[in-house]
Amino acid sequence: MFIAHYKTIAKRKAQLFGLMIVATGTIGLAGFHCLFMDDMFAIVTGIGMISIGSVGLFGRSLAACFNSRYEELIMTFETFLKQCDKELIGLGCPIGIDDMPDACWRDYYNDGMCVIDALQTANDDHWDNDLDQFLYG
Repeated sequence: MFIAHYKTIAKRKAQLFGLMIVATGTIGLAGFHCLFMDDMFAIVTGIGMISIGSVGLFGRSLAACFNSRYEELIMTFETFLKQCDKELIGLGCPIGIDDMPDACWRDYYNDGMCVIDALQTANDDHWDNDLDQFLYG
């Protein structure tokens, strides 16, 4: 199971909502264009497209943003530290983050960094690039 930071979840919801607004506008404009054609079928199709654009996609985007089945678990700071340690050991490093000099883990967590970005930043800022062979292969 993937555990995401709360800022990551908010970012994904904003991206989804923005994408659905663009899709709604595109279908609505295409339907509006169809209304001015001479063919009765095109006019009915235009009305249907406007209906889908104004109700269907917009409602679906709201449901996707606020429906609990799309939610991910929010990572706590303690879980973030455990995931960083687990990732570092999983990369083949014989030691964990507790065995390395202190890094600004709380700042990395508050900034919404993913685990691998936090490890790379700690390696660059506090560990004198000692773990390059594990982090960068």
